Amino acid sequence: MPHTDSENVESIAVGESRRIIMDQPQNAPAGTRRNEDIALDLFKFITGVTGTGRATAPSTGFTSASAPKPEDQVDHLLELYARCLKTISGDGR
Repeated sequence: MPHTDSENVESIAVGESRRIIMDQPQNAPAGTRRNEDIALDLFKFITGVTGTGRATAPSTGFTSASAPKPEDQVDHLLELYARCLKTISGDGR
């Protein structure tokens, strides 16, 4: 089925809007990243290596006194991200 003129105009308009967004100048020089992005990558690395934030599976013979509450886990993860951001910004220890 051949494309109509309205379909062609619509596809051009969509392509143009994407190009406009992609071609907008960035405030930072090419190749630099925001501190928040770097801190998030550091956060992901730490949580991946340490297993922080993952649900613990019960294992035979080893049980914790009480499982952490989801709210406590969220607070801990937010604190960890804040520490990562502070470290990347140069304000950390």
